[in-house]
Amino acid sequence: MLTLIAPITDWKDYFENDSWHIKIEADLENNLTKVSTVDILQIRGMDLRRLVKKIGVCSSEIMNKISTGIALLVEYDG
Repeated sequence: MLTLIAPITDWKDYFENDSWHIKIEADLENNLTKVSTVDILQIRGMDLRRLVKKIGVCSSEIMNKISTGIALLVEYDG
């Protein structure tokens, strides 16, 4: 079974106007230690068996922003 993944990296202020960088504030739920970004330009499929353990969870608000960003990138009109 496959899932989609995207890398999370340090936030840079110059990402602010990029629709493909989704800003994530660190909190206890996502287990991040600093402000970060999801880079949806680097999204890829991965076999679920390669994921060893869950280290954090994105809020539904962040997941909606990621979904919207992906839809913009692929010019989805639905």
